[in-house]
Amino acid sequence: MTEYEGFLNNLLKNYDKRIARIDKRATKEKWDAKKTRDIIMPIKSERRLVYRIIVKDPELLEE
Repeated sequence: MTEYEGFLNNLLKNYDKRIARIDKRATKEKWDAKKTRDIIMPIKSERRLVYRIIVKDPELLEE
């Protein structure tokens, strides 16, 4: 595993934790679905981008 791949895997875990915390808070504070979605979607988009780099474009990590 390259240094970048390790960093990106840790970043994925960080995004997952952030999403879980926000979801838990939304449930606790009874946020409506739109507010929750508006907060979580940018994080999910960033997470999806990192995941695509790891899975679909691993040669980017080699450069």
